[in-house]
Amino acid sequence: MRERGTDYFENSRRDAYAQHDYATLDPMGWKGYGPNEWGFSACDGPADTALDVDGVYRWFHTYWARGVSFTRTADDGTMSPAALGRDDPLRAGDRGPPRSTPCRPRTAT
Repeated sequence: MRERGTDYFENSRRDAYAQHDYATLDPMGWKGYGPNEWGFSACDGPADTALDVDGVYRWFHTYWARGVSFTRTADDGTMSPAALGRDDPLRAGDRGPPRSTPCRPRTAT
């Protein structure tokens, strides 16, 4: 990591901002996501199935690594209780990571 000008703490801090930004944008339109309601991590979900939710066909998973990165979006609407407050200390007191490009979550397929 150091060769790329970062360390574990800075990487975790940037990840916290990316997850927060994704939940704030809420590109999939999940109820409950927002700037104060977010938390993504590997956790148990409702079921391995697909359901119609308000006219939108959605896939759900049981245990799954949820979150967003620059290469992948894993979001079935499940927020991890353990992750809900975990990243707040990483975001305290600053305005976010330096970015060369804006955070743009990929759309789900």
